[in-house]
Amino acid sequence: MFTGIIEELGEAVRLDRHGDRAGLTVRGQ
Repeated sequence: MFTGIIEELGEAVRLDRHGDRAGLTVRGQ
């Protein structure tokens, strides 16, 4: 049960990081 929660949190963090990168790229352009 805990493993699944940790995996979901990890995925959310990865998506957030990608979103931040995309946002920074758009702002940079």
